[in-house]
Amino acid sequence: MAEFTRKNHISPTLMILDGISGSGKTMIMKFLDLLEGGHLPRFDYSLEQLLISQFYGKIDPDALSTLLSLKIDQLLYDQSISREVNLRPNDLSSVLRSTKRYRYLRQLLSSDQEFVFDANEKKHECVTIVVHQLLSATRVLDKAYSGQIKRILCVRHPYYLYEHWLSYVRNFGENPRDFTVTVGEHGLPWFMNTNSGRVMNLSAEEKTAQFLSRLILMQEEFISRCKNLLTIDFEKFVLGPTDYFNEIERYCEKKLVGNIGKILKREKIPRSHINSSRELAIYEKYSSKKLGAKYGHKEDYELLRTSIQARISKSSFTKIQEAAEVYESRFGVWF
Repeated sequence: MAEFTRKNHISPTLMILDGISGSGKTMIMKFLDLLEGGHLPRFDYSLEQLLISQFYGKIDPDALSTLLSLKIDQLLYDQSISREVNLRPNDLSSVLRSTKRYRYLRQLLSSDQEFVFDANEKKHECVTIVVHQLLSATRVLDKAYSGQIKRILCVRHPYYLYEHWLSYVRNFGENPRDFTVTVGEHGLPWFMNTNSGRVMNLSAEEKTAQFLSRLILMQEEFISRCKNLLTIDFEKFVLGPTDYFNEIERYCEKKLVGNIGKILKREKIPRSHINSSRELAIYEKYSSKKLGAKYGHKEDYELLRTSIQARISKSSFTKIQEAAEVYESRFGVWF
């Protein structure tokens, strides 16, 4: 059987921005966009699907290694000529929201004759891909990808992810625009155990607790095993981001260049309260508007915890409570 090969590969630095949905990745993207020599972070569902397939042993690892090198090289080339960039102005990942938007627009309008692609020079650049709660499913990259890999993981307390995930769970399996890989006869999201079919018969509120519990435990296992990882906890970042910028520069070995203050102002950071976010339609879509800043942090935490407890069974609450304890033992609390 013939093997996939690729001799002339660029292999730039690959940065993976990961985290449970709702943990602040689109916010952190804006700051990573300022990295010197970096490209606008972008979502890539096909990469997620390849990695999940390998996580389940569905793809030969040697074949995946070549495919990943090919894919990352192609992504760098496409970004260099503004091919397949997101020009939708209302999307949070749009190049029109990027600090490098004029660069991408110039590239878009340039002719092929004007463009010179120096592969050796591009090796020093950084490609950033944003993924959704892949966690340990990205570990195969360490063996498969020939270039340098950097991982940044956004995290957030599970109680404060609950409303966001509840709005998603209500559409799971019903909305054809949801591209989550599912497994087993019950159509479970890939990150759930395949023998957890009974979960699909629960209410949306119960599923939310079960899903988040599973993801937080997977997240903790990933953090414990990953030796080269930068974590950014949402709560402490939005209250005081300065130290995190120093950590990002140190970890990425690149300087943040550009107007950080402008982005901080737009994102309402630093905040007096973790719930004082921007009022965007997408946040309302995911029920983030239900998280108010009326109470102090400790009281707000207790009220949210009590509200979740009143909506689900004792067994489901025990699971999300244990997940909260795991999170707090790792990152502490912010009050």
